[in-house]
Amino acid sequence: MKTKLLTLFLSGMIGTASFAAPDAAKPNFLVILGEAQGWASMSVPQDDRHPEGSKSDFILTPNLDRLALRGIRFSDFYAASPRCTPTRAALFTGRSPAQLQMTFVNEGKKDGTVNPGDKVIAPPTTTELPVGIETVGTLLQAQGYATAHFGKWHCGRVNPREHGFEENDGPNSNDGPEHVEEPNPTQAYATAQLGMDFMTRQAAAGKPFYLQISHYPGKTPFTARPDTLESVKRRLGTRFDVNRIGTAAGNEEIDKTIGLVLAKLDELLLTENTYVIYTADHGAQGRNANGALTNGKGTVWEGGLRVPLVVAGPGIPAGVFSHVRASTV
Repeated sequence: MKTKLLTLFLSGMIGTASFAAPDAAKPNFLVILGEAQGWASMSVPQDDRHPEGSKSDFILTPNLDRLALRGIRFSDFYAASPRCTPTRAALFTGRSPAQLQMTFVNEGKKDGTVNPGDKVIAPPTTTELPVGIETVGTLLQAQGYATAHFGKWHCGRVNPREHGFEENDGPNSNDGPEHVEEPNPTQAYATAQLGMDFMTRQAAAGKPFYLQISHYPGKTPFTARPDTLESVKRRLGTRFDVNRIGTAAGNEEIDKTIGLVLAKLDELLLTENTYVIYTADHGAQGRNANGALTNGKGTVWEGGLRVPLVVAGPGIPAGVFSHVRASTV
């Protein structure tokens, strides 16, 4: 049976935070959510039983690797869905895609109508997270936490503020943030900077925080700076086509921004009291994009659902693997 690991973990931590402890004693939470990050999206193995098949042979992620080595890696962790919206909504709410009626996304009927000739009566589906539903944001706000979500939202058109994330950069989806000015490149660095600014303000105020940094796809050269792209081209040479070079450069750029965020935690002296959780919404796209796993995004094969989960923080053993079968929800 799969463990509802993230739900149980966050519920336990929320329970701990709910005691009448001073704010300074409450742990912080930093959740970093990758987009289409499968088993072969990091340069450190996700499974010690399959060390070569559970890491990338061409993407370098030194900052995520360091995070993994100071925390626990879950080798048998499954996203709630092989698509973006249902997994994200499940992570925010602790409810399954079926409970949220997010069972089919981006295609098909959304109103449950039946047309002549239909062989299957499809259930109604939605891509909108209902307003008023309890989320990790609303729960932690009630315990005195500052809450924020920056980056890809992809859970409907309602502002994340309505779902308990008081600071955010809007209900963005795959198109990226329209309301932030040019840092370089906008999708990677602006998201990280917003998160770092938020942490700095909460540290100054002595207030515990829950921060979600949700990255946009790192699978094209457009999410990488020219110097990063050139560095990857020199390293990989002619062994890979332009698409894989773009994937490597985009993911490595995102890793650099994760390094900046983790360094800011150190600078603010918050690392020892902060749980850092890294996972992804689904596997990488493509039949051969997920190491030893079959297929990828949009499929219910292992490559579509089995994703990294790294947890580091107070009381978490360093450099270990868990083979417990677990899920987003």
